[in-house]
Amino acid sequence: MILRRDNAGFVLTCQPDHAWASGEVARFVREDLFDCARHDELIALSAHHDDGWHDWEQAPRRHADGRPLNFDEVNAADHEAIWRRGVELAHQTVGAFGAAVLTLHAQDLAAGAGAEAFGDALVTRRGVCLREALPGVDPVQRDWQLERAFAFLRLCDLATLMPCAGWPGPHTVTILDERGGRCDVVLRATRAWELAIEGWPFALGEVHVRIPVVRVKDGNWDGALEACRRGDRSMQALVLRPG
Repeated sequence: MILRRDNAGFVLTCQPDHAWASGEVARFVREDLFDCARHDELIALSAHHDDGWHDWEQAPRRHADGRPLNFDEVNAADHEAIWRRGVELAHQTVGAFGAAVLTLHAQDLAAGAGAEAFGDALVTRRGVCLREALPGVDPVQRDWQLERAFAFLRLCDLATLMPCAGWPGPHTVTILDERGGRCDVVLRATRAWELAIEGWPFALGEVHVRIPVVRVKDGNWDGALEACRRGDRSMQALVLRPG
């Protein structure tokens, strides 16, 4: 669950819905910035990178007032289970390379008790996935492909996570080009549900997408969570503009 306060209460976004919107953003990323051969795979990964949250969000842990835990409040044991499941689902849905990229995302988010052991498990899983996806590829070339793909995922993730969570930024994503050069893409909120982006990475002059959300009024968390389970959402417009 991703929670954002607004004037009317809260806006709640389910993690898979945020990821679906990330996949919509991914469709507009310039192919020349990343590995063109894997562009469709990276779009699919962006859309499915939070599938591991689905079961947890059917009956999320809650605060005393009924408010579900925000994604960054989940305990370490639940977090590990969510991301282990997510990596396996990515392997099934997207493929071995996508699962390897997602282990980096999971490791980036890991914190709390047991994080080191979980990180070691992710490194092991990543190695297995990479050997399956890129057999015989030089390790340096393999790691370069992995880092470029992770930057793609992080860009699309932040483009929808920041407005859903109400993060003002700035947040920076560093992209490696085909010659090993580096460029920074910087995301900043300019108003609610609008981001300005320096180092514009998209093929269009502006990007408009919609994010499925549930608006929570008068602290009716039971009703909001039931709406999530039923798939009863409204669509919130998001605008990305050059910054």
